[in-house]
Amino acid sequence: QNQLPPTCISETARRCGLGVSLFDRLYEEGSGKPYMLTQQYRMHPLIREFPSTEFYNGRLTDGPGAENRVPPVGFAWPGGQPLVFIDVGMGTEEVQGQNGTSWRNPSEARIVRQIVDDLLTAGMMPGELGVISPYSAQVKDLVRED
Repeated sequence: QNQLPPTCISETARRCGLGVSLFDRLYEEGSGKPYMLTQQYRMHPLIREFPSTEFYNGRLTDGPGAENRVPPVGFAWPGGQPLVFIDVGMGTEEVQGQNGTSWRNPSEARIVRQIVDDLLTAGMMPGELGVISPYSAQVKDLVRED
């Protein structure tokens, strides 16, 4: 199975086993064979494209179409698409974690927090917004208050 592991910030929670996904635990216990669900409903098709290609051999499909997912106000979305990669052009990546296994870029996190603040100020509800980072050190920077 290809489920990403949980981002576990608490060391106590990690020691209690919460750094391992439920699916991994069930699979390791022999509680069943993984079955891939190929239709997803949560991501915009532009976001879904990456994991589908990189992890699932292009097998993921979309539920609601892109036409039903208009970009929210409060940010200048390039090309009108609600997915953007921003070259922050500053800052440096730093290795973090007990074994140097996670990365962070404080300048990048600051810019993302500003964009989130702008979207919330424009009326987006917190439950409607997601920020994705594969690095737990970066997640800590994103949720930190300056």
